[in-house]
Amino acid sequence: MMLSIAATELERTAAVYEDMSGALSRVDALAGPYDSAVARAEDCTWDSSAGEAFSTAVGFVRGEGLFVGGEASELALEARTIAGELYEAASMARTVAQLLSAAAGVAPDLLPEAVSRAAEALGDPVGFVRFLEQYGGVPSVLYTIEDIISALPIGD
Repeated sequence: MMLSIAATELERTAAVYEDMSGALSRVDALAGPYDSAVARAEDCTWDSSAGEAFSTAVGFVRGEGLFVGGEASELALEARTIAGELYEAASMARTVAQLLSAAAGVAPDLLPEAVSRAAEALGDPVGFVRFLEQYGGVPSVLYTIEDIISALPIGD
């Protein structure tokens, strides 16, 4: 099977996004206990200037904590979505590499342009994603590569 740097890099990047999603989910999970702790701190009443300053600071911190928890939840979902898309692109890159392995050794000028472009794209994750976007996925011609090769007038 043909080597796909794109598949390896896309999968590695997807794993990073997946890890980030987990970390952000843990931040969101702390929002409830954090809010409870701040609420308990708000219940403290001191009849002094320091007490007033403390209450003001606690009020500010409470709002920030709830905001961060909500943002973390949204970012975790987004990171999970991106990871899924990257894993899907990596899977497509592996499929393309497997399909192209049938064309190994065939002169590129005898094959459709999509085949040579796919082979080039496998060396770069960004290039591969652009390739998928350009063709709207894996070009159907790649699924028929063996038929195309067997129909070539090689050695005649």
